[in-house]
Amino acid sequence: MPLKLHMDMDVYLQNHYKINSMKKCLLSAVVFCLSFNPAFCQLPYTLTILQETYQPLIGGTSINNGVSWTDTNSYSVPIGFNFTIEDKTTSSFNLSCRGSFMTDTPGRYNSFTFSGAALTDRSYGGAQSLSPIRYNVNGVAGSRIFKAEFFNAGFNSTCQPGQLNDSTNMQVWLYETSNIVEFHYGASYTPDSSCYFTSLGPLINYFSNDSSSSGTPHHFSGALAYFISGNPSNPTFYEADSAVTGLSGYPANGTVYRFTPVTTGISKINSVSAIKVYPNPATDLIRIENANGSSLIILNTLGQKVYQRLVNQDKESILIQNFANGIYFLQITNKEGVKVLRTIVKE
Repeated sequence: MPLKLHMDMDVYLQNHYKINSMKKCLLSAVVFCLSFNPAFCQLPYTLTILQETYQPLIGGTSINNGVSWTDTNSYSVPIGFNFTIEDKTTSSFNLSCRGSFMTDTPGRYNSFTFSGAALTDRSYGGAQSLSPIRYNVNGVAGSRIFKAEFFNAGFNSTCQPGQLNDSTNMQVWLYETSNIVEFHYGASYTPDSSCYFTSLGPLINYFSNDSSSSGTPHHFSGALAYFISGNPSNPTFYEADSAVTGLSGYPANGTVYRFTPVTTGISKINSVSAIKVYPNPATDLIRIENANGSSLIILNTLGQKVYQRLVNQDKESILIQNFANGIYFLQITNKEGVKVLRTIVKE
């Protein structure tokens, strides 16, 4: 997969995922999902936070071959077995030095971000790498584990240009058969985190059904974005419509974020992910595409129903000019009965 695809996603992260006035909207959506009706929040993975001793991958296969690297580098890495991320199966993935990896699949792809910051070799352009990127595969067929590591990696955007004092150690684990994804965080030194993270901590997320288009909000392009936010020891995992916040701090040494696939009804959930809702925020109307046969309900933040209808065409418009300004929740139930919740802001 070409490097441009990686850079497109990185540019999107930098340009679109900033803390702004919609932060309250996202927090309200999280509270609503958790307290009003959790069944509305269909997530492709469950998040579990663990604490395990971080073990460097001593003797792993080199990915950067001892050569100094920067945030513009990306690598195609063999997994050693077939691995499925939601609806896409691959035996290799593309690893970006901006702390993300994506399925090596044509057209649309699924991807995880475990840093959201521009990483770089701490040799600062020297010929010999001081920050090895490496991987290994262990275990027997059917229960193997792929592990990739950024060891002693620096951050490209520090508060003191030309100095690479800040550093991190992190690993990605992929489990054969179960298709579990884990992010392991080791010893890190991040006093300048405000210079390379938008909210003092990394942007950790999953993008479903993404494309290489730059600068296009994910829901508008038919993709979905899921983020973890808040306290790194007890974060919230949620679906994001537009603006997002990252973690409030860097994960402590030994922190593990485990993403376990939700296997029940995945194909049905995928059909909902193709639904587009725009514009958002909106003033007069919202447009909905690819929802033919779905039931639509709009609720206010109190959980009160303010609108309901059955969609019988591929493109639908809902007039909202008479709605009071504020936050609303659009509940979409497809033909198979799968429900998702989208946040709407009326201005």
